[in-house]
Amino acid sequence: ASSPQAPLTLQAHVILASNQGQGVDKAIEGIGEELRKIFRYSRYQLLSRASGRAALKEPWRAPLPGGRRLDVTPLAVQDGLSRVGVKILRGGERARKACSPPRSGCRAAGASCWPAHPLSRASW
Repeated sequence: ASSPQAPLTLQAHVILASNQGQGVDKAIEGIGEELRKIFRYSRYQLLSRASGRAALKEPWRAPLPGGRRLDVTPLAVQDGLSRVGVKILRGGERARKACSPPRSGCRAAGASCWPAHPLSRASW
């Protein structure tokens, strides 16, 4: 018999990326170089952050700027990697949907991954 999976700790950073100005917000300096490689903007500013816990296949929800909501659902954990589904909702309707591919899953012990949508980052 397998034991139930403990809830996962989730964290989201909402980052404004633009080509107006330059630099990386001090609050996210540690990931500035990674952001530049992936998204190629000149300026990154942290707008908000949220954290919480969710069991497998149970959504974790966090408010986003502009009346939106982030839903992150842990889908699977295997060999220390996690796969997550990500939805961004606006007024109750789906604005964006993304799901991290199995190969780019998150390490359950402290590493981070990038879901397919650039507005959110999930950390485990």
